[in-house]
Order: sequence, then C-alpha cells, then structure tokens
Amino acid sequence: MHAQLINGKVNIGDYFLLLKNLSINEKLKLISKISDSISEKDEDEIRFYRSFGKFQSSKKADELIDFVYSSRHFNNKNIQL
Repeated sequence: MHAQLINGKVNIGDYFLLLKNLSINEKLKLISKISDSISEKDEDEIRFYRSFGKFQSSKKADELIDFVYSSRHFNNKNIQL
C-alpha cells in the first residue's frame, strides 16, 4: 500500500487503514514513539535557538565602534606576486 500525496501532503487516511488493525498495546507503543519524536524535535529546536545569544554590554554603540576600530592592527606589507 502506498500513501497518496494530496496537495503535497500524505493522506493520513491511508495510514489509518494500515494501523487500525493493530492491537491496543501496539497502538499505544506507536503513540508513545510519535510523542517522543515530537518532544525530541522541540528540544533540539530549543537548543538550536538558545545557541544564538544577544550581545550584552553597558557601553554605548559609539563606544563599541571606537573600541573595534582602535583594536584593529594591520601589517601593511608589500607582497610581490
């Protein structure tokens, strides 16, 4: 049995026909695995977004810009290719 795509999505009814004859225990295990997969995705997504933090400083933007520019040191060497 192949799941049919309707508007680019899988027809859930096809899955239901396949799964309706499972025992109660098998259905509960399936529900548990599906639930776990959803919560794992949520945790991964939360960790992903937490990895991006905002820069915090008590300095004003002009002070930070001056600091960045003043800390740049270039060694201008004439390199012959």
